[in-house]
Amino acid sequence: MNEGERTVAKKAEVWKGKLLDVSNRNPLIRFKKNKASTLTVALPGSDALYTELDRGRQFTVLGDPEGKEEVGSGRMIVVAHAPETPVERVLYNLRGKSRTYRSDHGVNILYVSMGSLLWREEGGSDMNESPLFLVPVSLERQNSFSPYRLMPLDEDPVFNPSLRKRLEMDYRLKLPDFDLDNGFELSKALDALRGAIPAGSGWQVSASAYLGLFHFSKLLMYADLDDNISSLASSPVIRALAGDPSALPPEPSDLPSPAEYDAKLRPEDSFQVLDADSSQLEAVQAALAGVSFVLQGPPGTGKSQTITNMMAELMAHGRRVLFVSQKMAALDVVKGNLEKVGLGDRCLELHDPKRNRADIVKEIAQVLERSADPRSAPPEVRDLAAVRQELDDYVKALHAPRGRLGTSVYGMIGHYASLSGVRDLRFQMPSVMEVDEDRLGRMEGMVHRLSQMSAAFMDREHPWNGAAVAEWSDRLQSKVAEELSAVLEARQNLWSAIPGAVEALGLVPPESLPDLRRIRALYRDLVERPEVRREWLEGDLDTLAGMVADGKAAFADLQAKEQGLLGMGSRDILDLDGKTFRYRFEVQYNSGLRALKGGYRRDMKILTAISGRKLSYEEAKFMVRAVEGYQQSLAAWKVMRDNLMTRIRGCFSGEGSELAGISDRMEWTRRFRSAHALLMNDKVAEALTLTEPPQPVRDRGLELELYLGRFESALNQLSARFVPEHRLNGRAPGESALRDLEAWTEALWNGRYRYQEWLDLSSLLHGMRALGLDDLLRELHRDGVPADEMSPAFLKRFRRLWTEEALASDPALHRFRRDHQAGLVQRFHELDRLYVERGRHRVQARVEEALRKSREGSERTALLKQETEIARLAKLKRQRKAVRSMLSECWDLVGLLKPCMLMSPLSVAQFLDRERTRFDVVIFDEASQICPEDAIGSIARGTQVIVVGDSRQMPPTSFFALSSEEEDSEDLESILDECETCGMSKRMLMWHYRSKDESLIAFSNHQFYGGRLNTFPSALFGREGFGVRHVHVPNGVFDRGRSRTNREEALIVANMVREHYARKDGKSLGVIAFSEAQMEAVDQALDDLRRQDRELDEVLSSDRGEPFLLYNLENVQGHERDRIILSVGYGRDENGRFALNFGPLNREGGERRLNVAITRAKQSLDIVSSIRSEDIDLSGTRSAGARLLKQYLAFAEAGGDRRALPLPPGRKGEEVGPFQDRLRRELEDRGHRVKVNVGTSDYRVDLAIEDPAEEGRFLLGIECDGEHYLSGRTVRDRDRTRQSQLGRLGWNLHRVWSVEWFRNPHGELDRIDEAVRALRERSAS
Repeated sequence: MNEGERTVAKKAEVWKGKLLDVSNRNPLIRFKKNKASTLTVALPGSDALYTELDRGRQFTVLGDPEGKEEVGSGRMIVVAHAPETPVERVLYNLRGKSRTYRSDHGVNILYVSMGSLLWREEGGSDMNESPLFLVPVSLERQNSFSPYRLMPLDEDPVFNPSLRKRLEMDYRLKLPDFDLDNGFELSKALDALRGAIPAGSGWQVSASAYLGLFHFSKLLMYADLDDNISSLASSPVIRALAGDPSALPPEPSDLPSPAEYDAKLRPEDSFQVLDADSSQLEAVQAALAGVSFVLQGPPGTGKSQTITNMMAELMAHGRRVLFVSQKMAALDVVKGNLEKVGLGDRCLELHDPKRNRADIVKEIAQVLERSADPRSAPPEVRDLAAVRQELDDYVKALHAPRGRLGTSVYGMIGHYASLSGVRDLRFQMPSVMEVDEDRLGRMEGMVHRLSQMSAAFMDREHPWNGAAVAEWSDRLQSKVAEELSAVLEARQNLWSAIPGAVEALGLVPPESLPDLRRIRALYRDLVERPEVRREWLEGDLDTLAGMVADGKAAFADLQAKEQGLLGMGSRDILDLDGKTFRYRFEVQYNSGLRALKGGYRRDMKILTAISGRKLSYEEAKFMVRAVEGYQQSLAAWKVMRDNLMTRIRGCFSGEGSELAGISDRMEWTRRFRSAHALLMNDKVAEALTLTEPPQPVRDRGLELELYLGRFESALNQLSARFVPEHRLNGRAPGESALRDLEAWTEALWNGRYRYQEWLDLSSLLHGMRALGLDDLLRELHRDGVPADEMSPAFLKRFRRLWTEEALASDPALHRFRRDHQAGLVQRFHELDRLYVERGRHRVQARVEEALRKSREGSERTALLKQETEIARLAKLKRQRKAVRSMLSECWDLVGLLKPCMLMSPLSVAQFLDRERTRFDVVIFDEASQICPEDAIGSIARGTQVIVVGDSRQMPPTSFFALSSEEEDSEDLESILDECETCGMSKRMLMWHYRSKDESLIAFSNHQFYGGRLNTFPSALFGREGFGVRHVHVPNGVFDRGRSRTNREEALIVANMVREHYARKDGKSLGVIAFSEAQMEAVDQALDDLRRQDRELDEVLSSDRGEPFLLYNLENVQGHERDRIILSVGYGRDENGRFALNFGPLNREGGERRLNVAITRAKQSLDIVSSIRSEDIDLSGTRSAGARLLKQYLAFAEAGGDRRALPLPPGRKGEEVGPFQDRLRRELEDRGHRVKVNVGTSDYRVDLAIEDPAEEGRFLLGIECDGEHYLSGRTVRDRDRTRQSQLGRLGWNLHRVWSVEWFRNPHGELDRIDEAVRALRERSAS
């Protein structure tokens, strides 16, 4: 045996010890004549009673000792064990407790015991009385007017197994075995026992008979666990429970999250048969993945629905499922669900160990017969995946973080909507999606600063408008003042010099600085000039200058040719007859016989002499050509020279070298005329043509040069403070009009102390332009936007630009159209509903296909043999074969025909062979009420384990509390607790469906489940008959010392019951008392009313529908009614003292009982008490149960108002999104009364419009596509499940799509108005 096996074996001994309780607290070992739960059977005697019961005889039970001789008439006389306790009250207790236990656990615990062993333990002084033979019976009563009838059950009598085991263990005493079927005689059996007891022990056997509560069925589970205990270690879950959490396998890494289901789960691969929200689907997917896990199912979250879907999916995937629950009600609900969806025939329910064997075999045989005619699978639902994907794409696109801001489109639309009343701007911004949080923050900050400097920004006449950005300082301010002072001084001097300069030359006064510069240039040219002739100023200078230029060029050409010839020889070359020589060389000497000609030889001799070397013919020909060219140029030059000497007489003497100087003077004159054409007059011409300029001209020129230079220097230095684009009336400062310069410089001087203001503004504007806000600045300035509107207007425009770009960049949002989206949602409704409806047929087809394949495969022979055996057994009139044997032998076939078994832990031990009848999956329901030792046998039969329950509700309670007179009962550990702490993964169902008024679950959700449940508000509010209400009984007194009841409170409750049924509204009712004593007090008060009101008695006695319920905290779990009345009972005693004792509620874990009680109502809950919340002083207790009761009373006193709920730690209060808030404001402006965030959980109806014609009713619920919409993790969550549930709660719903609102807000408001109008008309009609 390895370490793991030893660990499991050690733990198994602990489990076995808890299953085998043969201690003295067991009434089968030490029988106590409790006054409230046991009766002595006085008549008939034990022998006669056993015989009559064995024959099926029924008895009328009486407490009257008179007429004992008339026992044969079918009457049984019983005696209470306390004179003050009425027999009828004990019968009531016995009947109620036994019926409750059988209903919840499928086990009978009411027996008539016959014969007792009176024995003393070694060393003990007291005698123990142990019942011997136990006959199972039931107590029935037609109504409160009729007597109790004791009826034998169709179950076998037993000999006390606990006593047999105790005596074997402690005394090695083996008692005789008895055949209780064939001719059993009680008196002989008692004699046999007398003979078996040790001689001299003092032990006695009596023939006493009792009616009481006994429980010994766990001995079956003990035997099951004891059998082959070593095999338990093969289960990873059992090893984990034994203390080795590492034995649990890890979950698959590829298990998708709920948000991925729509994308990753194909409809054709899923086999849901009931609607499932995402939390339910998460559990189903984990089950399919083979994960062993704990599933927390708070009240009303659809545990049974989820289990049904799990079983259907597992069946479709060929897996065998064992569904286990202590409570028959839990099994019945799941079985009912499976029957409703057409899968009931695939399940075998064996909750009751005494179920008729023949019925079981016939049920299997009937399925076998039907399987011979397989059903065809329905067609697949088309388009579901595509429609679902498109809807999912939209919501993901709408809420996905985008751009550098990481904001969703919905979030940005909400922020945009919050500014609906703000001015609209039209500026553009490039790449708005690239703006991050930091950049946007800087933009907002700059626009805000700009609004603070709005006066300077909007001042078009600001003296420093155009000043370049610089960092202001006191030194800079001083320097600028100095520069301004220099400009003004230079301007004054310049302005004083202008008149003299103008007058000296007879000029027009200048208007601008360029005019002054032209005058200065004129003076410069007049002072520094060549000799200029008067005619050059007035005549056609261009023509004359052209002649000079041509002459100059001709002379230069002549000189170049002359120098070229002189390079060929002596100056004699210039005197040759070039024309003649060229003719001879090009014409006469052109033939190859030229050397024979004498002329040629003569000419070559002349040329050789001139050149000083021997020439070739080609060289000689080149030379004579150059001579002729020179002589032609010389002739042309002489003609030009003569013409020029005529035209410029007095300037040109005929020497060609003079022409260059004359040309330069003419060119200067031409430039002068061009530059100063506007200034030319006689005075200027005279001054120019004089040999020397007049002295006044020289003086004025020097003066103008000095002052204009100084002004320009100062002005340039000042202008450098401004941007290059700065203009004065459209001109740069250096080009501006003199009057503009004067006005500008004066304004700068007068506003010199505003320089800092402008620098700050300029720096701000520069930063804004760097951030791409040029267009914004232009629009703000152009339109004169008021300061207080700048920031919100900027944000509004930015958010719109961002949203527009985001919508355009995503196809899912760009193509969004309201009508199309609404059509998609409607189409999804239809397809998804059809898909779920067809799931049952697809599951059946898969199960039948698995059966067909098995019959055709290697198992064919074995299956055929098992089919034959089932058919044979079904034909037998009396079924003798044990169910356990039948299932073991035919398991291959039964597992295929009925892949799901519904059982209790006890029936598992009774019917299933651990080695042969194996399962793929074991599912526990209501696991918080199953002890670990009860569950081990079931776990051992499976590979995968799913534990479903609610650790915030009732734990298991010891059976022996049923027969105890103590108010407190012992809480035990549950398999749910153990699995949670041993390392199994956890999941939780998150959607609550039960409550028709949200206040019924709100307190529990906040206090026990951390506000994590998605609950749904009702369209009705503040209505009587809905929600939570406190009924105060001011004169109620708690009888603390005696009966421990509050009679006055019980009377109030009883009258409330009568009033409820008098309304005849068909609403079911349950009463839950905080203690068993108070429950009995209520029942007694009801009994008194029933005796006066037969109609009330008939209603309370009826089992139709959901019958009247009267329970205490200990046994109400699993039950629900439309209306619940809670009777606290506890309060001040007759002395006015309040002991702060709330029974089991006070002890550790007692708050779970409160959670059960307050979550049983579907429509309304009245908590009746003689105390108020302020009466409970918590300073003397640390009880969580007392603290929560105080808070719940306060909640009920507030009428279930969610504002009375304390927030769970770490959770925020109510927040209204900007989109919702804007929509609310717009609707209120249109005259509607609007509530926002209707509900108490994280999921709420975004807005609700109250019905003006009907108080306490919402006419229209408005759902947006924001955070509440996004919180649905699947398309079904968002677009079907919520709407369906809200519809069941009376809501008329209208959807507002944020994208449509962004595009057409008034159209959306009009649609809401139209929806409201239509609903009002419908209500009126």
